[in-house]
Amino acid sequence: MSVSVISPIIHFRLMIAEQLGADRHKIMEKAGISPKELADPENRISLKMERVVWQGIVEATGREDIGLICGQNLPIRVASVIGYVMMNAPSISVAIQKMCTYQKLVGNSMGMDYDIEGKNYRIKVVLWTDWVEELRYTMDIIMASILSWTENNTIQRIRPEEVGFSYSQPSNYQDYEKLFAPAPVYWGVKDSYLLYQTEQMNAPVISANRTLFSQFDQMAKTTFQQFRNDQPFSSEVKHHILEALKGEVPSLEQIAAQMTIGIRSLQAKLKQEGTSFQILLNNVRKELAQQHLKQQQASKSEIAYLLGFSEVSVFSRNFKKWTGMTPTQYQLGL
Repeated sequence: MSVSVISPIIHFRLMIAEQLGADRHKIMEKAGISPKELADPENRISLKMERVVWQGIVEATGREDIGLICGQNLPIRVASVIGYVMMNAPSISVAIQKMCTYQKLVGNSMGMDYDIEGKNYRIKVVLWTDWVEELRYTMDIIMASILSWTENNTIQRIRPEEVGFSYSQPSNYQDYEKLFAPAPVYWGVKDSYLLYQTEQMNAPVISANRTLFSQFDQMAKTTFQQFRNDQPFSSEVKHHILEALKGEVPSLEQIAAQMTIGIRSLQAKLKQEGTSFQILLNNVRKELAQQHLKQQQASKSEIAYLLGFSEVSVFSRNFKKWTGMTPTQYQLGL
């Protein structure tokens, strides 16, 4: 399945833009989105169309912080069944976990992940496609909606202790600092993230209902399984490679174990789709390398480490094999 987002998300963004003075019909026309496509809650809008929508919204409203505005006002219903799972989850932490599990039902350009280290509970944004500038606004929505949802759905006061954005500091950075205050905001870090206290995230959700939680969770599981079945098997393997590629190269055996499938079965399924594990691994490493080089926020030695290469020279040789250019030549051509 290509990179896309469900139409209710796009519809919501256009409604916010319209409230700020934009003509949503002109933006839709420019993006090539028909009213019928937008009205169908099961329809998915391509990343290409989404980029044009963001361009039109920012141009019409003049608001570089439009993602923050959307994130603060995001109604839970636009997340479909996931929203109802979260609203009935027993705790904020469980709600976040469920969103991370099912989030590709909403969109698959980027999403959330979390890790718990003692007192620290870090929610970060993960990118599943090549970076394009307009994805900044989608990232802002995720960051602002996490802030708003965690704060508004429990009696306890929950605020992040630290916030980071993976892109460079924007001209209107004061809007970001004001929204996330008193937490310090850092720019150009490896991943966009919000850092909370683990104890805070165990706070109960105000509207939690155990029976409804079980029912909606089962609905989400069924829908998600159908969604996964509609995707090429190679896409699922590629996703697991991407998740596992963190400083060391995942093996075929490791990915097969994660997917609870035999090695030979995995290889056979990939062969049926005209690809192989090594091809997918190389593609993931190439795409991540291009993304890091475009952002120019990590050194070549850091990129080499993140992609599992022992030395920069080895990374450079492989990158040239993939693209026909050295990393330096690639950056100069941007």
